[in-house]
Amino acid sequence: MRQGIHEDALRVMLEGGAVREVLVSRQDYKWGLAIRLPNSTTSD
Repeated sequence: MRQGIHEDALRVMLEGGAVREVLVSRQDYKWGLAIRLPNSTTSD
């Protein structure tokens, strides 16, 4: 069985600004999670 990210870890990432977007999906008993990280290659 695959292991996923823990809710506490995701919460810390969200609150710390390490995640730009999260998409959660569910189909029957299977859950999916897509995490979009900020683009770190941009320059000021």
